Amino acid sequence: LQNASSSSSALSISTRQPPPPPLVQAWNLLGHVTGQVTSDLLSLVVPLPPPQEQQQRNQRYLSAAQKDRLRLDFGLSSIGGCDDPLGKHAKSLEPQPQQSIYLLRIIDLSLMEVVASAHVPEVDTKVVKPETDKSPRMVAYVDLGSGEKQSPDKLIQRALNKLVSVGLGMLAHHPTVRLANQEQYETKHEIEWKCEGGTTRLLKTMQKQSALERLRTLQSQSLIWSGSIAKTLGGPDDGRQFSLYLARGMLPFSPLEMVQLLWNNNRTAEYNNFCLGRKTLVELLESDVDEKILNGSAEQGAKVIESETRVPFTGFTVKVQCLMHCRPLADGSGYVIVSRSLQTGPAGTLYHNDNTNDTEKGVKAAGNEIIWGMNVIRRVPNHPHLADLTSLSQVGYSLGVPRFLASQIALKGVDEFFTNVRKLASTNQSKPKQ
Repeated sequence: LQNASSSSSALSISTRQPPPPPLVQAWNLLGHVTGQVTSDLLSLVVPLPPPQEQQQRNQRYLSAAQKDRLRLDFGLSSIGGCDDPLGKHAKSLEPQPQQSIYLLRIIDLSLMEVVASAHVPEVDTKVVKPETDKSPRMVAYVDLGSGEKQSPDKLIQRALNKLVSVGLGMLAHHPTVRLANQEQYETKHEIEWKCEGGTTRLLKTMQKQSALERLRTLQSQSLIWSGSIAKTLGGPDDGRQFSLYLARGMLPFSPLEMVQLLWNNNRTAEYNNFCLGRKTLVELLESDVDEKILNGSAEQGAKVIESETRVPFTGFTVKVQCLMHCRPLADGSGYVIVSRSLQTGPAGTLYHNDNTNDTEKGVKAAGNEIIWGMNVIRRVPNHPHLADLTSLSQVGYSLGVPRFLASQIALKGVDEFFTNVRKLASTNQSKPKQ
């Protein structure tokens, strides 16, 4: 302004008095004192384009604003001092991918599926793969939800088959289990087992007993082991190195009665002192699965359940959503029930090492995860009202529970399950028949 005051002729200021001092002159130039500022001065302070050009500029602005639906952040990039005018805030306004809370992790099962590959240029060539190209991909997650992005029923059925065969393979080579039919299981892990509690002493006692005496011993006592995966045979190792727990004992129910007891949501509190409730969220592959299994008209089914459990020795309660699937064993000797937690992430089938559907990023792992829950329920020859139960479990805790305490919780749960089921049977037998 001081420089402007030295060239009054250029500014065409209308005055007959001597030039005022610089500070007063500056105020006069802005019209704060005299109010006399010519159009030449306005064109210097706020340059104005010709009326026709200004009108065209206004029309372009309105057109852009209408096209952008008058976004509230329109033009923020021109504001000085704005650190991130269209950064994180704009990203938060972008539509998020559809989420599913019913993702079943099967990346450890090495299930392959032939899918159409995306058209990506070949390396160092200009050739583009046609969309009709198909290649086998490893499935990481299947979506068990009921939405439009739910995985196909055929893929879900294949995932259930794999879950059963790999799960049976984890206990097939245990010295006291020994599944004879090798066609019904797949060995993917080498597991080192360790006796827990009084198992070592009990095994020494049973070595001296006859077959009938062993049977009677296992009707009142149980064998319990803890185990760790020493080696994964083929396929990706997902790093879930939590301890395994295996137990075996005889229970006073027929195999089918045991299946119906474990399948019934309303009876969980009868054998699990820490369960606060369980309900079915989704029935898979067919309808009325609960009703059909409980009334004996079906021996196979799959569903998604939600259970709430109080964690022993702590004040925590946890809710877990998991798959529950039962079917007869292939050799007709009994049944298997398998369970695994579900996770939250992008809806639809997800594949391993897929840049568009990353199998780790975007998938929220369950806080307290049932990695493996296996119950193999076999018939006892000449004892139709007895069930030979082998239970395998692997649970991941993330409640800040120390590892030694988590082990105690798991062992306590396994032992109490057999005790409570035996008490339940004796209670039912003592009730008068109506």
